[in-house]
Amino acid sequence: NLNASTEEDGELYRANLEWNLDDDRMLYATYSEGFRPAGINRRATQPPYSADFLDNYEIGWKTDWADGRLRWNGAIFHEVWEDFQFAFLGQSGLTEIQNAGDAEIDGIETDLTWAPVHGLVFTAAATWLDTELTSASIPDTTVGTRLPVSPDLKFDFVGRYEFNLGNWDAFVQGGASYIGDRSIDIRASEAALIGELPGYWEAD
Repeated sequence: NLNASTEEDGELYRANLEWNLDDDRMLYATYSEGFRPAGINRRATQPPYSADFLDNYEIGWKTDWADGRLRWNGAIFHEVWEDFQFAFLGQSGLTEIQNAGDAEIDGIETDLTWAPVHGLVFTAAATWLDTELTSASIPDTTVGTRLPVSPDLKFDFVGRYEFNLGNWDAFVQGGASYIGDRSIDIRASEAALIGELPGYWEAD
């Protein structure tokens, strides 16, 4: 029986500008806000945690080329994360959540889709992230620490060919993904104990 509660109120805003260069190409700029609600820890000795808030500043493009057979989209963004909620394994295996401070995230993401002939489609996507704590409010953390489980680089590649096989709709598909190395924890002692998760490739 956890005799605790949280209550907060506020507003969220979003603004978006679009510039249609022509029927196939568009540029945009977006400012948006988001949040995750506050909550109560399962361990009664731990206090409730507050909502965290994210301000997102983004510019991007959506384009079609070669009569719609080639599509290239992308975005560049800067995010400011306030009081971000950090979850970790506490005593007796119970997850604890605390507001760990503030952080910033800079990133670029892009994706490409190419359909050279009927039934054949290639897709590729990439994301680059630069993350860091800008203020720290829990022990054993320092400003400038990389956010946990956030790889600097991600790549995805897929090729798919759809065709008729008798009365069946059939396809052949292959794909590969790369996830870059990630830190596991923002607390220095835990990060040193466990180390980083290494980058890896996965193929299907």
